Amino acid sequence: MQLFCFGRKLYSRFVIPGFVLMVFVTVVYLWRSHEASNTSLLEPKDTKEILNNDILLELKEIERQNRFDRNLYVWLISILIVTNLCLYTTIVKEKGIPNTDILKRIQKIWKSVGLFSQTETKRTAQHRLENSLCVVGFEEGETQRHHVEMAKDLVGPDKRLQMKSVVVTSPDSLVNIPPSKILLMFVDYNERNLIIEEAEDGIRRRTLDVLIKSGAEVIVVYCWELSSKNLEEGYLYAPKLSSVSKVPRLIELSRKNSVYSIYKQFKQHQKSAYQRKLKELEDFIK
Repeated sequence: MQLFCFGRKLYSRFVIPGFVLMVFVTVVYLWRSHEASNTSLLEPKDTKEILNNDILLELKEIERQNRFDRNLYVWLISILIVTNLCLYTTIVKEKGIPNTDILKRIQKIWKSVGLFSQTETKRTAQHRLENSLCVVGFEEGETQRHHVEMAKDLVGPDKRLQMKSVVVTSPDSLVNIPPSKILLMFVDYNERNLIIEEAEDGIRRRTLDVLIKSGAEVIVVYCWELSSKNLEEGYLYAPKLSSVSKVPRLIELSRKNSVYSIYKQFKQHQKSAYQRKLKELEDFIK
């Protein structure tokens, strides 16, 4: 009990004044910044125009002092925050609240400002996306034209999304991917049935990472796979494609019904699954 009283005294004597000091430091910093911005207007764009070296040195000193003020402000705020947390933890421990509860409370505060909220980050990214569908391939020419035709067959008569096409041939071409809301990544058949490479620097793997991080709805289509010609209803991709259940990126997409395998064209139940997905995304693709 004595420790609690001591902690409460510390809180009233140091934390509250510390908060007031933090506000004061913030006000002083903003005032100094405002003064600095007014002073910086005196500095010409071309230093060659300065004829008096003393003026140039004075301006440099002002800039140095501004940097010092910024660093001092950051350090003061950091010290005050750490002090508050330490005192708060001492008081809470005296009350008998478990450490896990303290951690949960801190995490709740952090979540409220978005430090642990990936959902908010994704929503922010989605606001920058355009109402279009992009067909992403890895080989130019006739191959990509086939991919576009396959995509048109999947989408059907829906005209809400403008269709675009891009071919990724190197990491440098990743910047050419448009900010579409729906991205169809077409991967052609290979003997090992690897939809994305095992190596982290593989072009398909890197492309998929970029697509997922964009905040768009990503669908992977593995085409020209022979067993998919007789794909049974209820399966969006061939059961023999074991990599789908081993690669974390593909596992997550398959859980969202976003991995397809086809031979030359989509099955009717695959098209129906895509339409159901569009219905779920109605608010997203308005």
